[in-house]
Amino acid sequence: MKLLFLDIEVALQVGYFYDQWNTNIPAHKIKHRGFMICAAWKWLGNDKIHTVSILDDEKRFKKNHRDDYIVAKKLSEQINEADAICAYNGDNFDVRELNASLVLHGLPPLRQVVQIDPYKIAKKHFRFKGGNSLRNLCDLFDVKEKKLHVDDDIWIGAADGNIKDIKTVVSRCKSDIPTMIAVYDKLKPYAPAKIDYNHFIPEADVCPSCGHPEFKRDGCKYSAAGKRQQFRCRKCNHVWISRNLMKVVHA
Repeated sequence: MKLLFLDIEVALQVGYFYDQWNTNIPAHKIKHRGFMICAAWKWLGNDKIHTVSILDDEKRFKKNHRDDYIVAKKLSEQINEADAICAYNGDNFDVRELNASLVLHGLPPLRQVVQIDPYKIAKKHFRFKGGNSLRNLCDLFDVKEKKLHVDDDIWIGAADGNIKDIKTVVSRCKSDIPTMIAVYDKLKPYAPAKIDYNHFIPEADVCPSCGHPEFKRDGCKYSAAGKRQQFRCRKCNHVWISRNLMKVVHA
């Protein structure tokens, strides 16, 4: 199965406003809209983390450093090769940002893939003290890989096209990938079984969540349709229910 972990970083917007607090800035007061500075991704089973940034298209960057065509193009190409993607709060942020850039640049839309969002898993199943941010969950889970902190002046510099600051933001984006994967590994047993590894590992009965071949019977599930066997993975603890009804043996 081709599972792609990804993250993007978006530049600050620049606008005109009077007040600092509780201010709504209408579209006509925005001088420069946000754009994708960079993206990072890693394939499941591959150790290398790849990146792309606005610096990778020198011609466009010199003409307009806010032109994120190369980021949208390269990241969409990766997603279109995937069976599924995993991004933290990706449904609300990363994928929508990418879709906006694709349509503005006249690039083709993404093909339909399964989307896994660890943020949604955390929000649905848990009440973590301190919230569901990636940074907080890393602290709670004692994740060794830490996302790189970037000060406000670096974000401002990156939005203004400062090459050094852009490279710092790329490093920050890259650091998000291992932290997200570590958090996802903790939450994976609670993920909805949108991906069934049995479809990708032929002639094998494996855990539909992680693909591990060892699992055990874990009680039964009863419904109006009948009785089904429930299983639990010995590796990730994911629980799933057999699609097949159990035969009823009459005495």
